[in-house]
Amino acid sequence: PKIFEDAERIRKSMEVVAEQADRVGNIVRSLLAVTWPQSNSNDAIRIADVLEEAARRLDERFRTRGVMLEREFGVTSVLKECRFSEVVQIVSSLLLNALEASSRGGRVELRAVDEPGWVRVIVKDDGCGIRPEDMPRIFEPFFTTKQSRGAGLGLALCSAMVKTQGGSIDVRSEPGLGSEFVI
Repeated sequence: PKIFEDAERIRKSMEVVAEQADRVGNIVRSLLAVTWPQSNSNDAIRIADVLEEAARRLDERFRTRGVMLEREFGVTSVLKECRFSEVVQIVSSLLLNALEASSRGGRVELRAVDEPGWVRVIVKDDGCGIRPEDMPRIFEPFFTTKQSRGAGLGLALCSAMVKTQGGSIDVRSEPGLGSEFVI
């Protein structure tokens, strides 16, 4: 009956509204994290705790979209000059981008590897990938390939926050095969 079709359409619309509200909230929090004066005190944080929190925040979205989120972070590293909330935001943003690039049945990997004196965090997807001509611009503010779905601030803010934490961010991607972001 028509009433069930209308209810389903309304439910789907509400999901979109909730997702977009979350995106706006993440953008505002990211902007505040980069621009708002911060205290000079950074916390010693366990990278495994950061990754688990970022993954936990998006678990339901991954389930809903039918994308597998694989976790591999048996690292023991402690980051001494970082802010927990900012690092969670960085990883969450990369995971959300990977999810949006993936199709139902796709796979996203979240891994961490201990290195001498530092840790490498990897977010890899088997999604649509990034076109070679877009690669030089992906960290520029307001650059987006998502048309009406993105403001072009996510990766720019990730890059800025990674740099304020004393790190770097790199990407490898091939259209049709996916992308790998390494912090």
